[in-house]
Amino acid sequence: MNARAVVWASGVAVLALALAGCVSYTPRPLSAQRALAAARSRSLDDPQLQAEVARHLSPGAVRPPAWTFESLAWAACRLNPDLAVARAKLDAAQAAETTAGERPNPTLALPFEVASNPSAGDSPYTVGLGLDIPIETGGKRDARVAQAERLSRVAELELGDAAWQVRGRLRAALLDLRHARRDAALLAAQEARRAQVAQMLSRRLALGEAPRADLDLAEAELAQLRLQQADAQRAMAQARAGVAEAVGVPLAAIARADIRLDDLDQPPAPVADASALDAALRNRTDVQAALARYEASQAALQLAVASQYPDIHLGPGYTFDGGVRKVVLSLSGLELPVFNRHRGAIAEAEAHRREAAAQFEAAMAQGAAQVDRAAAGLRDALAQWTLAGQVAQRQDRMAAAARRSFDAGATGRLDLALAELQGDAAALQREDAFDRLLRAAAALEDAVQRPLSDGAVAPEKERP
Repeated sequence: MNARAVVWASGVAVLALALAGCVSYTPRPLSAQRALAAARSRSLDDPQLQAEVARHLSPGAVRPPAWTFESLAWAACRLNPDLAVARAKLDAAQAAETTAGERPNPTLALPFEVASNPSAGDSPYTVGLGLDIPIETGGKRDARVAQAERLSRVAELELGDAAWQVRGRLRAALLDLRHARRDAALLAAQEARRAQVAQMLSRRLALGEAPRADLDLAEAELAQLRLQQADAQRAMAQARAGVAEAVGVPLAAIARADIRLDDLDQPPAPVADASALDAALRNRTDVQAALARYEASQAALQLAVASQYPDIHLGPGYTFDGGVRKVVLSLSGLELPVFNRHRGAIAEAEAHRREAAAQFEAAMAQGAAQVDRAAAGLRDALAQWTLAGQVAQRQDRMAAAARRSFDAGATGRLDLALAELQGDAAALQREDAFDRLLRAAAALEDAVQRPLSDGAVAPEKERP
């Protein structure tokens, strides 16, 4: 085999080896019809989902005993489409880490020339084999990897933030459902008593013992209660729809589920001290993500500064030139800083770093304001709930006294019913105050992005 054949065979072999490691493209078409069918088929009855949720809550359990806030939150982590988007972004960011760490590939050259008037005895062919091996300088690859790692950390924190947002939406919908259920029950009892009062007043009116205005007022109040009852039923339907949206399942799946809200009926812990809240604030995902973006901007600035140093291209090769064998080693790619020294790119990177620093400080200030506002709201809601409880206790004592007076024959049934109605109204006010308390606690949990029962945000006396 002559020299030309050896050179070309070597080049073809190198090219074939390079192509052999290529990844093939696999199409994955999307269909709106299939996507809708998949969304409609999601269910809380899936044994695999139940086993996964039970494993998180009670190791060794096969399925959750009932769907509570915590179990639905774990189901939402798997089914909610917003979290699927956040996971895909994290996958892309992690793949970018691989891209950033890759070294530039060498380039293969296979020159070929034919001389139309070669000298006597000389070969008319010129063939060769050359490589261009790039070598990065100035720490560009390290800076690029550092930037990709920080951006991957941002995507990871954004996934955590998305999970907390989904948890917050689920909690708000379950609080709506809980409040609507309690309102419906209290209004039903109040409606029954109000109907009894209307019947008694109707009989008294027929006997001439009560004015028509009293009956009209009682019937108007009864009609108002029925409207409130209808509003409570509508609120329950809307709350179930909100739960379904937060979990990521169709409404029919929530309608079939046994949802128990006992874990939301517990009064929240007292507001933590300022130092504990500040410690929790520093760990908020948006604050940490802003910090990671700043670190990524620092790496981008390092990369811009490193771009001042030109990369080196080594060019070893072999040429068969008209019968003359030549070995080549060239050095190329040395950029001459004649027109610019990359000052524009460096200034732009510095401006992005200042922007990232300002965004971090803004995130910290916004988080601090949110924490302060939520902590104050929780204190106010706790005071209102305490007052509403005191009013309800007084009304209960008055209703008990009216019951004793009725049992003793000192008063009639109408007086007893009116006293009990006052107690029902006070109970409804206490439930409204407790609902505001639960929502205020949820707002503080959203501000610090940690449960109030967690040791980092519990009052000092409750921490171990």
